[in-house]
Amino acid sequence: LLGAAGITIRTSSPGRAWWGNMRLETRGGVRVTSTPASNSPAYAAGLDIDDEVTSIDGVDVVAVATIDSVIGRHKPGDTISVTYIERSGDKKTTRVTLVEDPSRDLIAIESIGGTLTAAQRTFRQAWLGH
Repeated sequence: LLGAAGITIRTSSPGRAWWGNMRLETRGGVRVTSTPASNSPAYAAGLDIDDEVTSIDGVDVVAVATIDSVIGRHKPGDTISVTYIERSGDKKTTRVTLVEDPSRDLIAIESIGGTLTAAQRTFRQAWLGH
């Protein structure tokens, strides 16, 4: 369907390490405030809503930016340690194996140097109305 409209899919951030999409907030420490997706490395490592992340890869976590910075220094396949306090109050350390960020972008082929065929243009106009 997308090809018929002259749209392609590509990886948003090739080679970027990712541990999962979850909301993190700084409130009495950096807390997980949404459940990690079940297909994410953070979920596989045991992190859950209301856990407080205290260190990542040996770096004390003082803000969400700390986590982003540490993960940004790694590549997919790297394993990092994460120390956290569960909502029960127990302190735990787990290992998270980072994967490539699975985010994808939809790209109009003309924006990457391609040319729409007449059939693609007609299909796109009928589908999207422009």
